Amino acid sequence: MIDVLMIALQFAPVQSTGAFRSIEFARRLSALGIRPTVITIHPDQAARIFGGKVNPDLSEGLVGVDIRYIREDQLLTDESPLRQLWRMLTTLNDTFERRFAPDLARVLARLKTERSFAAVYASAPPFGATGLGATAARVLGAPYILDMRDAWAQWSPAPQITRLHYARKFRDEAQAFAAADAIVGVTRELTNLFAKTHAGLPTDKLHVIPNGIGGVEAFPDHAAWYDTGDTVDIGYVGSFYYTPPKPASLKAPHRFLHYEPGTEDWSYRSPLYFFKAWQALEQRAPDFAQRMRFHHVGHTPDWLPNMAATYCLEDKCIFHGPLPRQEMPVFLKDMSGLLATSMKRFGGRDYCLASKSFEYLASGKPIIAFVCEGAQKSFFERVGGALVFDPEDAHGSAQKLQALAGQGLMLPINKEHLQAYDLDRNAEQLAALLKKTADRQSAL
Repeated sequence: MIDVLMIALQFAPVQSTGAFRSIEFARRLSALGIRPTVITIHPDQAARIFGGKVNPDLSEGLVGVDIRYIREDQLLTDESPLRQLWRMLTTLNDTFERRFAPDLARVLARLKTERSFAAVYASAPPFGATGLGATAARVLGAPYILDMRDAWAQWSPAPQITRLHYARKFRDEAQAFAAADAIVGVTRELTNLFAKTHAGLPTDKLHVIPNGIGGVEAFPDHAAWYDTGDTVDIGYVGSFYYTPPKPASLKAPHRFLHYEPGTEDWSYRSPLYFFKAWQALEQRAPDFAQRMRFHHVGHTPDWLPNMAATYCLEDKCIFHGPLPRQEMPVFLKDMSGLLATSMKRFGGRDYCLASKSFEYLASGKPIIAFVCEGAQKSFFERVGGALVFDPEDAHGSAQKLQALAGQGLMLPINKEHLQAYDLDRNAEQLAALLKKTADRQSAL
């Protein structure tokens, strides 16, 4: 049994999207010869920082996992608009490293007297965790494995505050990659992006361990669509990572300093193109379109009801707000189908494979996939259980939706391919990488 330190700023019991991957790894590593010690933000502060609720059920299966909490001395409080503007313009990173480094030093000093660690693992975002992980590895004299759940410098759901902020972010990313002994990405598209944007990055540092789900063998063999003449309920779970741009006439003066790399369009991650197809469907099959409803679970962004109203759909959209994770399977099974979307990357491929995709498949409900070229689209094409739509062809998509009216449909799910995303297998991949990296370090 070897000891591994995990820096996971998002973790149980606070429910947030970024917590689940680290939670599932921590649950499984002890059975693979690794004793994890987790350093995370104290739940009282984490709930406020990440906007998540404390969900005690998330701690199930973590008995015996040593969890150490870090705090920041002074949480950010409500700010005046002028002070908020000044902070945004003068802060060049997400500040997590600066805010939590002092308490991390205290926890590391204590841990160093208790045991030796064979490796340090850090999960990002928040990207400040990369610096905290590097510090922990240096203090403990252990190799460092960095798990990148998303892009960093190239991630552009909103413009960079200024070009200087982008340059600093790119520099921080390069330094984080240089400090790591191994870098994990959740898709091959993501690790390819890192290799492309950091020309000197050794490719043998890059590894792919995808997001996944447990109990793949219990998944249904088909996703079933039935239209019985009642309402047709299409659900979406989670965030869109999208903020509509403001017209130049409405921009605050500082917004003219914004810098956009121009490589990503996150409007495709929103339901915008599904709404366009729905509106076109009203011309082709008005009765079917009138029976459709869109359900969203999660924080409702201010722009979403307005987007629905733009296409005269506001009375057909239901915004449920956040639901506890344990209630999600019931919600999914109540839907007729489930909407999946993906961002568009110009001159490249979308690198995101949303973890909700696995929960969608487990529900046995068909996935209505308005997806661009990339990881998400390729996944659905291989695994099945989905109808893939072209987001840019509203009329063609409306025709495809119309074909579902009054029909029953069984979409096969390729469970053999899904095995590559089984959480037990993913944990085995991580355990092997941790042990291999630790052995390489001890041999030096």
